[in-house]
Amino acid sequence: MTQLNDAPLPASGNRTFERAPGIAARFADAAARERDAIAVCCGTRRMTYGELDRRSSQLAHHLLRLGVDGETLVGICMERSIETIVAMLAVVKSGAAYLPLDLIYPRDRLGFILDASRAPIVLTLSGNLDDVPPGDARRICLDTDWDCIAGEPECAPDVAFDADSLAYVMYTSGSTGTPKGCQLTKGNLARFFSAMDELYDFRSDDVWTFFLSSAFDVSGFEIWGALTHGARLVVVPFVTSRTPQAFRQLLIDEQVTIINLTPTGFLQLMQADEQHPEPGAYALRYVVLAGEALEMQSLRPWFERYGDQRPRIVNQYGPTETTIFVTFREVSWADLENRAGSMIGIGMPDVPLYLFDERLRPVPQGETGELYVGGAAVARGYHGRPDLTAERFIDWRHPDAADAQPRRLYRTGDLARVDANGDIEYLGRIDGQVKIRGFRIELGEIEATLTRHPDVRACVVVVREDRPGDKRLVAYVVPAGRTPTVPAMRAHLLAALPDYMVPAAFVSMPQLPQNENGKLDRKALPAPDRSRPALSAEYAEATDAGERELCDAFGDLLGIDGVGRDDNFFELGGNSLLATRLLEGIRQRRIAA
Repeated sequence: MTQLNDAPLPASGNRTFERAPGIAARFADAAARERDAIAVCCGTRRMTYGELDRRSSQLAHHLLRLGVDGETLVGICMERSIETIVAMLAVVKSGAAYLPLDLIYPRDRLGFILDASRAPIVLTLSGNLDDVPPGDARRICLDTDWDCIAGEPECAPDVAFDADSLAYVMYTSGSTGTPKGCQLTKGNLARFFSAMDELYDFRSDDVWTFFLSSAFDVSGFEIWGALTHGARLVVVPFVTSRTPQAFRQLLIDEQVTIINLTPTGFLQLMQADEQHPEPGAYALRYVVLAGEALEMQSLRPWFERYGDQRPRIVNQYGPTETTIFVTFREVSWADLENRAGSMIGIGMPDVPLYLFDERLRPVPQGETGELYVGGAAVARGYHGRPDLTAERFIDWRHPDAADAQPRRLYRTGDLARVDANGDIEYLGRIDGQVKIRGFRIELGEIEATLTRHPDVRACVVVVREDRPGDKRLVAYVVPAGRTPTVPAMRAHLLAALPDYMVPAAFVSMPQLPQNENGKLDRKALPAPDRSRPALSAEYAEATDAGERELCDAFGDLLGIDGVGRDDNFFELGGNSLLATRLLEGIRQRRIAA
């Protein structure tokens, strides 16, 4: 249970992994055991552990000749490919830090990242050379320049690795619109995989996918999870990653055992799978979901088809600033039956978690607080941003123990609470708490409630202001089979929520849009159209001037065309405040007449 002292929330253990072997050492052990096994494949191309070891070592030596060290950032800007893996592994072996530059990003964003990071070297391919923004960085093409690299030694360079030096810098979106570069150290990454070994039974006969963007930190789990265990890594081409049917077939053809997706991405895989009458011939052992909130109820169709044991579905949570994941939660049938919210579980074996109020005091069990992360998972800070680092990474002492040593914590900006079993429920972002008509509203609570409707597969609720001064809640819904009616969804929400938390409009979509990281792309959600929704009453045309005036007033206020004489104002999205404005609008119309 949450304690009102300086103890963190319950974790899965009190282990520490300060002397954990680094990625280079773990890969060397795996490559020595599996020299002839396939390490990575992409389409029909295959590369063994022995060849990957040799080529990455040659490139590592080449980078060292160019003067890289433990604080040098090496950009990697190329299409997702086997060469991407060679490049990342070479940077790791050289002792430098890699800087992923995803070609799906706008050119201006790539240029900003290169300028801000001051990376002196960019690894790319000749076909991507024109996509690399101009600048002072030296470009090395791993195809056309390989003749210069091939003369380097094939053994790994003898490099002294400093656990406090950089492993990678990952640029993420900032609240001001300016990307910020999270600095993760070699020690951060080493302890992460040692901690993961406590939670999973990864094996050399596993097959992993490299599905996520290399500029999304969770891709590090995919890539290094496979290569440090001697398993096979399947590179998923970008087009395949955005084509659910093609990805489903790849999973079957390659007999993949471990995938890591966002809940949005897994939802699309489930939808693709359900188009086939027979269950897929998967070899999946683990489905790891991360990157955004998981609504447990969205997994029901998958469990009905495949059960909850093979594959095991695990929900993990972790900001980029805390080294990929910091919590672990296996999902089962019981979670669906218990109507659980977005449960993220307990802290990983070596990660202390804290829930604080706005005055940095621990909150009691069951109460909502902001989640803070401590320990060896916490990143160094933001590259070149000491101001932002000081704001988000704090030194904390318990208010009742002023003489205690300060603890360095990362403030996540995420709201959570802990149940009686020590299970953490994710409640959304602090900035996801909105205020409409004077009421404070948690969008995540509306989403969780709406997802429990049997005809709703997934949903997201946002605040829109398509007309100045008119803020409205809009729900975007992916149906689970038949499309639920607006009255049915409103009634479902009103049974659990106050009327001011019921969206004014519902938009049905075949799937929710994704951004480059596979997360929900809120900016791509369309504005609701003005068409009349399906209501409990059939459309009936106004029969006289008074009825037409009232229908027009309804439509003008609610932004709906074709309002009928029998339509219910509240079913159309009205509320008590708008009802007052409706009456005033009618009065003004009559005065004007």
